[in-house]
Amino acid sequence: DLREGLPDARIVTLSIPDLLQLWDIGRGDARIAELWNESPSCRSILGNAQSDAPEDVERRGAMSAVIDEYNAAISSACAATTGCVYDAGAMHETEFTAEDISALDRFHPSASGQQKIAAVAWPLLSANPSS
Repeated sequence: DLREGLPDARIVTLSIPDLLQLWDIGRGDARIAELWNESPSCRSILGNAQSDAPEDVERRGAMSAVIDEYNAAISSACAATTGCVYDAGAMHETEFTAEDISALDRFHPSASGQQKIAAVAWPLLSANPSS
């Protein structure tokens, strides 16, 4: 238990970003879709990247529902932990653009994407814990 080893630690939790929104940014670009289709990473969202076939839409929807469940679990766990602050879903609601996505894999955050993540995290990290 973290509280046993670090009883005064401040715990900051962020929700998981909306991965479908990230997928939607690149799915229309054939070069990006090809890169995703060749990658073994995150097949549940990126696999068959340009397809709107029912099974692909269903798979992505199921993954989106799992992310919602994870975010609910993060919120609940944080609420039950002394000294924990949660972003109240702010990271999940953050809007990313193509410039916010890495040119390397077209999915993970670029420097500007990392700035958006920091913009969500920093107020939680820098807030006075007693306020």
